Amino acid sequence: MIRVGFVELFNVPTSSEPTPQENCKVQITSQSSLQDSPSIVYANGNYYLAYQSHEKGYGIFLKKFDSDWKKLKKVQVTSKSSLQDRPSMTYAGGYFYVAYFSKETRDYDIFVKRLDSNLNLASWKKQITSESSSQSYPFITFVNNQFVISYASTESGTRGIYMKKYSSTWNFIEKTKVIASSANERRASHTWDGSNFWVAYVYNHGDSKDWNIFAITPGCADVPSPTPSSSCCPTIEVTAGTEAYFPGDTVYITIALAGRNCCLQLRKPSPVSLIAPNGEVIVQQDLASLFSGSICPGTHSKFGMPFKLLEDAPSGYYDVKVSLSGGECTKTVNDVFFVDWL
Repeated sequence: MIRVGFVELFNVPTSSEPTPQENCKVQITSQSSLQDSPSIVYANGNYYLAYQSHEKGYGIFLKKFDSDWKKLKKVQVTSKSSLQDRPSMTYAGGYFYVAYFSKETRDYDIFVKRLDSNLNLASWKKQITSESSSQSYPFITFVNNQFVISYASTESGTRGIYMKKYSSTWNFIEKTKVIASSANERRASHTWDGSNFWVAYVYNHGDSKDWNIFAITPGCADVPSPTPSSSCCPTIEVTAGTEAYFPGDTVYITIALAGRNCCLQLRKPSPVSLIAPNGEVIVQQDLASLFSGSICPGTHSKFGMPFKLLEDAPSGYYDVKVSLSGGECTKTVNDVFFVDWL
């Protein structure tokens, strides 16, 4: 099945082939494993659809259909043992270019692969990012004879949106920081209006449970201003025991706090929350129930916290939000772990 934002596009019939329904709906996949993050292009009278699938680990696949949605070909775009996800596809100069993020390097990085109109996979492969931080959620277009990729990056210390431009022969032109506050901006897409690029993205800041969408032109100064953090807030690091879990599993989260500047008295409530892909807090524990002392400059503390996932926990990437001492210090760490379906 294909899912976008975990909303099922259609009911899954038993046939393994795409089945037109009333000439306006067609099933693309029917594997027992999970398929998601579709990107569709219409070119040369055919439909092309890239997506992520768990049928052979965590890889990117591409299918070609004729104008009547008869399947013509299926190819595997990536075959690394590590995670590859969030494909975005564009067509230019007789080739399809598929951007995606991968953990084949130390951190998440963005790559682009090229295929011809018959889906022959070329040896050509372009690494777009190589920072020591993580980059993800790419979106690629070809406009004004340039390849343009917007993506999320944690290179500034919190997740923000950046844009890179390349010539038609993939010579680097420029990199622009679109927005990078403490609101963990992500899931960018962009369009060209004839004069400017407009970049849409998801915005979530502080204690707010709302996930809002903004659109911005790169270089715009009129952006949401995050609330300055307290100078006594410690650095907060969040890690999971492993990269992927299944519904019903126990997730082990480690919270590492390092004091700086001045002491912070850890008191209730200090919730640690697991946030599902739809933005809902699915389980929460209070860190202050484990420790109620002060986090002072030069001190380093680690706390292990088990969280039991629901049997029907939605699939996708989960964030972890830490809020200390009644919200005095907060941090949301994105994509801490992944929940897969059996």
